[in-house]
Amino acid sequence: MKHLKIVLFFAVFNALLIGCTMQMQPIPMNTQIGSVGIAESRKIPLNVAVVVPDPPTHRLMFKPIDKAPVDRTDQLPGENFWPLNMELAKASKDVFSQIFKSVTLLRKTPALGSNYDLIIIARLKEVQQTAKQPKPFQVDMPYELDYLWSLTVMNNEGVEILKREDRTEARIFMATTSMDVFVANIGRTSSELMSEMVTSWGRMIYNAREIRAYLKEKEDTED
Repeated sequence: MKHLKIVLFFAVFNALLIGCTMQMQPIPMNTQIGSVGIAESRKIPLNVAVVVPDPPTHRLMFKPIDKAPVDRTDQLPGENFWPLNMELAKASKDVFSQIFKSVTLLRKTPALGSNYDLIIIARLKEVQQTAKQPKPFQVDMPYELDYLWSLTVMNNEGVEILKREDRTEARIFMATTSMDVFVANIGRTSSELMSEMVTSWGRMIYNAREIRAYLKEKEDTED
């Protein structure tokens, strides 16, 4: 029974990524960003460019049970099918607009000497789906989804001020033999994970000593 479930799941997953994408609806994402809890008067008074590079460069990794991850990036149809990078751009603008006085979303890094005080480069580096052992008599297949990300902050002369790279805490979704349910589960889980990741970026940047030190140095220079 367990073997049959795994075979069925891989059939669905392979259909999702390989042969049947033209007949399928795209994976629906709707990343919701709430308040990060920073009052308007407490925003950092800087003009910031948030860069989410386009085209995206993230890898799609697929990890079967008890096996090494497999790179399936070349089987991902693109942003119109699973709009991870578009959602990342939208969520980043929503979060950092609550952190800084002025935020502009860009898809390419601006030239040196631009009018921006800071440039934040946000990248989704890897999306990994990991098969988990189902419980006895469990019909659906549990799966974990997580993101590997990087965040770089530099001034308008290209000097790096802060850099972080980490992996999100994994979220479980259920893979079923119903394609519609499977696609909806991935969309909901990837949206929730995106919201958690980008919101954590905002709070991290807001409290970072490196950003406060840069702000103080800038204010001292202007005095």
